[in-house]
Amino acid sequence: MKFNSVLSLLKAWIKTIVGFVCVGLLKLLSQQTTEQSKMRLLKHLRHLYGEKVEYGLFKGMKLGFKVWWSKYDLITKFLGVYEEHILDQLNRFYSTSNVPFVDIGAADGYFAVGVARLNWAEKVFAFEISPTARSTLKENAERNNCINKIDIRGEATLDEIANIITVHPCVFVLVDIEGAEYELFNDKLLDLLKHCTIIIELHPRKIEDGWSKQAKLIEDAAKLFKTEILIRETYNPNTFKELSEFSDDDRLIAFSEGRKANGQWLFLSPISG
Repeated sequence: MKFNSVLSLLKAWIKTIVGFVCVGLLKLLSQQTTEQSKMRLLKHLRHLYGEKVEYGLFKGMKLGFKVWWSKYDLITKFLGVYEEHILDQLNRFYSTSNVPFVDIGAADGYFAVGVARLNWAEKVFAFEISPTARSTLKENAERNNCINKIDIRGEATLDEIANIITVHPCVFVLVDIEGAEYELFNDKLLDLLKHCTIIIELHPRKIEDGWSKQAKLIEDAAKLFKTEILIRETYNPNTFKELSEFSDDDRLIAFSEGRKANGQWLFLSPISG
């Protein structure tokens, strides 16, 4: 009787272990398949377009092959649909303004260089804590002949931002700092930027107690700004003839930006003038 009990426990334990191993292998195979698909698509677009964006508002911008953040984002950047909803907001804003653009978490400089290259803003301030990313950003700015229009800086602190606002009371601020937004955007910074337009990518899943911190940020911001949540609503890979010979799965994967869940951006526009 005792032997049978031990045997049953052993079988259950082995079954559990095998289950975990199988799930792990399936995830690994899925990741490898997705990466292989993205690599094929990226090579195809690089063959066609070299290093230039082919579509969208940033058409003609040179991206280069040296990438610090998420090289497969180059697929949607080449096609002009990377965070297209954010680019649309920038385009709408700068159609009637030329105030400085402040990019916090600028990474390789897709938005900072794009805005500078098009002369949308009178000045671009690009904050990025990674020295490697700052180096890539600088190279991309030089590649697009707009390095003289971009002030590349390290960490965005309250004092650093205050120095900009002292000279330029109204700016457009774009923020993507992987969860650090909840600490940076305290009452002091929100008050400092109350005459500015701000878009903050939200990352509640990346930090402890992220959802409650996000709720507090939105609540605090609503005292000084009109608030709106932006999402990436739709995308259609079938509009690009360059992808017509790829499978349905490949075309959909091409438009993936690799997020674990549907992203959200907090859009803040000033209540007061």
